[in-house]
Amino acid sequence: GLLLSGKLYMQSTSNARALTTLLRNQIVQSARRNGEKLDIKAIANYFTYDEDVVTIGAYPLQGEMEARAEAIMKEALKGVL
Repeated sequence: GLLLSGKLYMQSTSNARALTTLLRNQIVQSARRNGEKLDIKAIANYFTYDEDVVTIGAYPLQGEMEARAEAIMKEALKGVL
């Protein structure tokens, strides 16, 4: 599978905190909706913030998100490989 990692630079600490909370809550809601087991510690580590920077740490892409990411990468690398 694919893992997503990166940094998002926000305009303020409160925006970074809000985005981190939103992303975590979305994962929890999706897992509950799909009847999946929740790993709260892992979810907390996927999205963290420090001041105005949100860090995404090795978040596993699944389903449609993984398929879209693969398609984008294949298109971007067309002719390179």
